[in-house]
Order: sequence, then C-alpha cells, then structure tokens
Amino acid sequence: MKTVSPALRALLLAGVASSALPVMAQETGAASESTVQDETRVEDKIVVVGSYIEGVGDSGALPVTVLGREELDVTGALSTGDLLVNIPSVGDLEFSDGNTGTNGARGDVTGINLRGLGSGRSLVLVNGRRITGHPQSEAVDGVPVTFFNVNSVPSTLIERVEVLRDGASALYGSDAIAGVVNLSLFDEYDKSYVTAQYGASTETDLAEYSIGGRTGFEFNGGRTHITVGGSYYGRDPVSSCEMGEWFCNLDRRELLPESWQGDTQFDNRSTIGPYGRFQVGVLNPDGTFDGTAVAQNGTNLTASSGVFHMQPDDFPGSRATIGGGISIDDGTQDRDLRYNFNETQIAIPDMTRFNIASTFSHELQNGVELFGEAMYYDSESTTQRAAGPFDQSLALIIVPASNYYNPFGAVGSPNRLPDTDAPAEGLDIVIQGYRPLEMGPRIIKVDQDLYRLLGGARWEMSGWDVETALGYSEATARDEEFNRISKTLLQDQIALSTPDAFNPFGGPDANSAAVLEQVRVSSVRYGESALTTWDIKATRPDLFTLPGGDVGVAVGIDYRKEEVSEDSDPRLDGTIQFTNGAIPDESDLVGVSATRDFSGERDVWSAFTELQIPIVGEGNRVPGIYALDLQLAARFEDSSDFGDTLNPKIAGHWFITPGFSLRAAYGEGFRAPNLVQINQGTITRRNQGDADPYREDVVGTPNDVGDTYRPSIREGNPDLDAEESESQVFGLIFQPVEGPLDGLRFSLDYWKVETTNAITTLGVDRLLDDDFASLIAGGAGSPNVIRAALTQEDIDAFAAYNLANPTDQRVAVGEVQYVIDGYVNLDGREVEGYDIAASYDFRPGRFGDFSIGASATKLETYNETRDGAVFDELRRNGNPEWRASMFTRWSLGPWKAGAQLRYVSDVFDTSATNDDTGEDWKVDEWMSVNGFVGYSFGEDTGILSQANARLGVRNLFDEAPPKADESAGYLSGLYSVEGRVVYLELSKTF
Repeated sequence: MKTVSPALRALLLAGVASSALPVMAQETGAASESTVQDETRVEDKIVVVGSYIEGVGDSGALPVTVLGREELDVTGALSTGDLLVNIPSVGDLEFSDGNTGTNGARGDVTGINLRGLGSGRSLVLVNGRRITGHPQSEAVDGVPVTFFNVNSVPSTLIERVEVLRDGASALYGSDAIAGVVNLSLFDEYDKSYVTAQYGASTETDLAEYSIGGRTGFEFNGGRTHITVGGSYYGRDPVSSCEMGEWFCNLDRRELLPESWQGDTQFDNRSTIGPYGRFQVGVLNPDGTFDGTAVAQNGTNLTASSGVFHMQPDDFPGSRATIGGGISIDDGTQDRDLRYNFNETQIAIPDMTRFNIASTFSHELQNGVELFGEAMYYDSESTTQRAAGPFDQSLALIIVPASNYYNPFGAVGSPNRLPDTDAPAEGLDIVIQGYRPLEMGPRIIKVDQDLYRLLGGARWEMSGWDVETALGYSEATARDEEFNRISKTLLQDQIALSTPDAFNPFGGPDANSAAVLEQVRVSSVRYGESALTTWDIKATRPDLFTLPGGDVGVAVGIDYRKEEVSEDSDPRLDGTIQFTNGAIPDESDLVGVSATRDFSGERDVWSAFTELQIPIVGEGNRVPGIYALDLQLAARFEDSSDFGDTLNPKIAGHWFITPGFSLRAAYGEGFRAPNLVQINQGTITRRNQGDADPYREDVVGTPNDVGDTYRPSIREGNPDLDAEESESQVFGLIFQPVEGPLDGLRFSLDYWKVETTNAITTLGVDRLLDDDFASLIAGGAGSPNVIRAALTQEDIDAFAAYNLANPTDQRVAVGEVQYVIDGYVNLDGREVEGYDIAASYDFRPGRFGDFSIGASATKLETYNETRDGAVFDELRRNGNPEWRASMFTRWSLGPWKAGAQLRYVSDVFDTSATNDDTGEDWKVDEWMSVNGFVGYSFGEDTGILSQANARLGVRNLFDEAPPKADESAGYLSGLYSVEGRVVYLELSKTF
C-alpha cells in the first residue's frame, strides 16, 4: 500500500474542487476512427478509452487499438472472447470454457489477459464503466484470481472494441495495470437489423448457430432514443477423441518425432485406473497405517510394505487370481494398466447463451439529457470429464477386514484367498489409487446469469460538459457436478460383509448400478457477485488558454461497492464431514479439499483529475515542433479494506510534422487484493511427506517424519497490501495527412511494465523450513506453524537429543498440528516489448475499395520474481515472443470480401525435457486464417431488399493446435481447438 501524505490528498481534492464542481463529465462516447463506419450511427462527442477529455484518445497521443464492426466481423467469431484473442496485446487465456478443474470458474467463461500479466491486472469496461466480475474465482499458481467474463457481453451488439495498451490506474483505478479493454455497444441506432448464422466444423461434430438483431427508434420529435438488441447462441459439444489421436490418446510416445521417440514424459495417462493400487496392513489408533507383507504358500503376494495392485490374469507377474479374470501382483504397476482419461473428455462444451441489451436517452426541454442502459445475460453449459479417482492423499479410504471382497479378510470370509499367512482376523487395506469407471464420467452443468442497470444524466453548465450515473450489476453462477462419491457413504458401503458391499478389487464394472447409487452424490457450488457504482464527472476543453492552445480538464469523483460470496456444497463447507474413516476430514467428497463458505465486500471512493496541456500549437509553432501536448492525470483511491493509494501519470505527444509524431508516457498503477484473497473461507488440504525438520531427528513420530497426512490451511488474508506497478511507453506514429500516402497509418511503441508486491503463497515446505530457521536461531518459530502442547514424551526426547548433541541444542516444542499457508505479498514481474501496427485504406478506381492492416506484439522480456529468485519466462509455456494479426478487406458494388490471419510464434513447453539433449519440448508456431465473401442485395429486390449474405470460414487451412506435453495435447490458453468451421450468415436491414 502506498502512503499518501495529507498534502497530496489536499492537492488532488483542491484540483477537483477548483474546477467548478457542481458537475462532472462523460467517461466515454463514440469514436470517430476511420475503422468505425455505420450509416445508422449518430456521431457525437469523441472520447476514446485512455482519456476523459474530448479528442485526446483519437489524436494518437495514446497507444489505443480500436476495432470497428467491420474488423470484428472478419473474424467470424460469435463469442466476445473469441473476438478479443485476435488482438496481439492479449496474452494467453487463463480462463476458458474448456476448464473442468474442481473449484474453478467453469462454464461459458473467458477472461482477458493483457500483456500476459494476468486477467486480474486487465480492466474491462462496458460503455466506459465497470461491471461486476465473474462470481467465481479461479486459482492461478495457487492464488485465486477474479476477472470479468467478456462472454457475458453480446458480441453482435458490440459496435467497437477499444484497447488501451498502457497502464491506466491514474484514470480508472485498480486492476488497470496492464491496460484497459472497453466494449462499446450500439446506441442511438435508428434502423432495424436481424441476422442468423450457422456454422459447422469440417473435421468434428461441432455445430453452432446464432440468431440476433438490434433495432432503434426515436420519438418525441427526436428527443427520445431507444436501442434494443439481443442474440441467442447455441453450440454442440466436441469430444477430445474427435480431434485426432494426439488429442485423444494420452500415451503419445509413438506419435513423437524421432529425437523424442518413446519418451515416457509423453505418457500422460493416469496411474489411477480401474485396476486399483492398495496397501494391506493394520490401521493404528493415531491414524497411521502399518503395512505388512502377505504370502500364499510361501509366494509373496505383496511387496514387503504390503503394497499390491490388481491386474488381468494374463498380465505378467500375476501372483494369485481372485476370480472374474482379475489377479493380484506385488510389483510395480504395469504401465499398460494406466488409464487414458481423455477417452471421455469433452474439449468443447455444449453451450447456449442468451444476451439482451438496451440503451435509452431522452433530452429534456432544459437541455439535460437523461440516459440509461440495461443488459441481461444467461448461459447454460454442459461438459464432462472422466470418472472420479480415489487418491490416497485426498481420500484415505480403508477397506476393513470385514469387506465382503477383501482378499485378506477374516477366515471364513467368502473372498479370502486360501493358504495365505494373513492373520485369522484378517487385515485392513488402504486404497492408494482406484477409479470406478462404472460410475460414469463426471457431468458438469453450469448456469450463469448477469444483469446490469444504469441510469444517469448529462448536461452542459457554464462551459462544462457534465455527466453523472448510478449503476448496479449482479452475476450468479451455479456449478453442479454429477457422479461424485461421498466418503461417508463409500466408507459405509465398503464396510459391508455382504455381496452388496462396494468392491474396489474387481477391475472395470465390478460394482452394480444398485451399489453405485448408494455412494453417488452431486455437488453444487454457488457464487454471487455484485457491483454498485456512482460517478460524477466534468470535462471542459477550454479551462484557460496558453500560447499553444486551450487547456482541457477533466475531474471527477467515483464510488463503488464490490460484493462477492461463494456457497460451497454441504459436503465441502463443513456441514457434512467425513468422520468415520482413518483420518477425519472436513471434506466428504472424494477428490476435493474442504472449502468453507465466505462472503466479502468493500467500499471504494476515488477522486481524479486530468489535464490536457498544449505546450506548442497553432499559435506558437516552431520548426521541428508542429505541436506538443502533455497529459497529466492523478487518481486517489481509498478502499475500506486495504487502505488508500495515489497514482499519477504523465504523457506527452510531440508532432514533428502533421503526419509524424512521437509519444511517451509514464504511470504508476496498482491492483487491490481481490475480495476472495482477503475473505476466502478456509480451505483444508492434507499432504503426506511434509516432514518437520526441527523434530524429525529428535522425536521422530510418524507426524514428524511426514508419514501422516498433515493438514495445511489456506484462507483469506485481510492484511494484504495492494500490488504496485510502474509502466512506460515510448512510440512513434506516421500518418500522412495528404498526398499519395493519405490513408496510411503506422505506429511503433516500446512498452514496459514492472509489478511488485504481487500476491502469492509460500508453500508448506517453505513455512516448515522458516519455522526451523527461527527456532534454531532462538526465536519463537513461524506463526504459521501451529504446534500442540508439549507432552512428557516430547520433553524426554529433546533432553536425550540435547545430551547427545552438545553443539546442536534445541528447545523442546510440541508436534505440528497444522500449517497456515496463506496469501502474502512477495512476487513481482518485469515485462517489456514492442507493439507494431500499420494500416492503409486505398481506392484504386474500378477495382473497388481496399483496406489492409497488421498489428503485432513482440515480447522482449518476461521475468518473474518468485521468493527472491528471478526466472526468465520468455518463450516458455504461455509467453510467445511474437503475436500478430493481419487483415484485408475489399468491396466493390454489392460484393465484399475479407480475410484475417492470426499468428503465434513458437514457445517451449517446460513440462517435457529431452532425455538426450536436455532441451525443452518446442511447441511450433501457429497460424490461422479466417475469411469471408459477401453479397448485399439492393433496395428494390423484394423480400431480399437490403439483405446480406455472407459465406465464411474460420481456420481456413484447418491448422490444429501445435502439439504440447499437456493433458489436452496443446496449450489451451494460446490456440483454438475447433478446427475449420464453415459458416453462412444471412442478415437484413430495414
């Protein structure tokens, strides 16, 4: 958190007050970019994202990318997220609708990640104002991230997209570290437009369809305008196996190039399959388990530790058959028993989405204009993943000696193997890994909705343009996963001594539907978020006059109230706990950690001021300085939960000639800890192998040496500080204003963003090491390591150790009960690169009108600081060196055509390293081409009057995602997996 002196606060507030505040100004309006051309659009004042002052954003002073409707249409995308990934400054997607991970944001979601700095550091606005974030967070590197789901904004209602490629906390506050994306919707539309589109993949069963439209009308003599638009989108699912063997088969060793042939790193099948792994022995009262070897007629059936696994009778190493074609083996599980969980995986979910939005404006007789916005979004998504596994680390399930199918059960048990040396009372068995395929895949259904209401007024007073608005938005998400297993119900069923007991030993299809119904449950996770906003702003283009021209000013005050809550399933939030197993657990779901419910809110007040100062202009030009402008901005933000911060920005724009200019900017930014990071409910994890280095050589209990499942606790940290950043931009713009190159625009920008104080976790091992270092140095130990009271056995053990180790004396401490692995401010990033953009509009007479353009981002540096060490992440995993997008459009009479190319350069997948060379796996470069051809019918063509037909294709050459060592087979954040999609669109304006 930055400390803000009273003097600075007073200066900022004085700047606001002295600018004649009964009134304040509009945040954003319509852009007069050449890329935005719609005859039905009523042009108004020009304010593009990056400035509140009219004309600054489109003057070239700011590094802003503006995509109009025509550029967006070339992509053929029907989801807003799919539109935005074509912008090179957008990094890999941290969140997408293909996510199936537990406790994450699932369903119809896409978060925008500018500069690769994370979705939480990229601010998204709708019509220039904030809107509530997605109601469920997603953990990235163990830290929950909140984001705005851009798919909740209807892509067909977006008039243009504005991307500010620069930090903007001085103008927009928290989260704008990497930049700002503004989605500007159609308003004051004065015609009616309907459209329908159907598309299908040429390679898979993917099919999608969309219908939509917008209409606008005016009345009261033109003083009242209403625009309404909506769309409905549907999509059929695609399984991983439809996309080819690489994406279906997790054992990809035979599909590798020669230099990697047979590399076992590319066998990503799960070691947990229908043929289970077990350990036989005795459960102790303290929750530890002592394994014991079992032999039959002198032949070992298990390893010396009691470990064994099941396999088909005809597999090598089978020791004893249990019937049904299944045998016991004592050795390491054969690799061929691993399970390919991609066989039932859905890569692209089934989806429906409904959006509707409306804008309203009404001009009163006194010149005050009232305006309003309304938006509603609803989606339903269904996907699936493989049947849930039993993993010893998350579900310590004991098969008691009484179990009907226990091969080492008590004498007289119908399935006890004959002639074994197991004791007469039988032995217990721990399930180390097992997956009951007969449960069926886990089905995930997510229902989401969002609505937004906003109303305000704008007017002019004494030379000031004033705007104020009050808005409220709310989003909900209900995530239900079916075919899960309750630990309590499973333990009860597995303890039965009758044939209806749960049988983990029989391989695939060992359990009947009736048995499965006794343990089957579904789990529901419900999230809700809300945002209330109020602002009052004022702008004036001529506060006073300098020799270079009029000084523009913007001032304003904002308020927002953020709210979030998550309600986990009763089997996860502590309501229904697992208490009848070897180790009690707050979670009663197999494979899921306990997660408590939580809620949080914050109030934020902000004040900002912005000045546009013309140092040199028409009245005082000199050779070499055609014009020179400065933008100065500062924002003070005070939050109820993390404190206050002041963030300044300075930018300059120097026109050397009317067509050639240089720009530069420096700004400071911040990202407030999100409400989940501050308020998150307790998440309990139990990990084996976390030894206590202080006691393991002294007392040496199973807990000390890491043989038990020690709990670690993660929960929100109300003492977190805001993340801080510094950003720089230096660029040049070449845009001739006359002559043969009129219509050409070229820009080159260097940018750099440094973040500090980023939120992370330390990890249990690191915290235990910190505790050890503190205790050895005579300190009190780590406050995050919670120990039990000393026992007499502890005191005696430390006394004996100190007697035997005079140079290593240790104060006696109790056994570790649990470790608090919370969120802390520690990490940082340094990212720098170049943005290049060029476009040209030309009209070669009878050959039609042409527009061509290209933009690219070159990533020069991507360094991450983690726990004091710096790691170079350039060209690693999700950080390619180059991203580029190129387009061309042509029109001649009723005909139109366009094409767009998206390029991503190669990266290295660090999860696979060549056994011989030590090099990481190279993920090849990727290029996809979209295109269309369209025809517009004239006004005198009957029912087709003013209709348009468009035949298009996405991914024309069916470029599959480059291969990577990932479960999905590719880096899902970088590439599209849908393949070639051919679509037909029909539309009509009337």
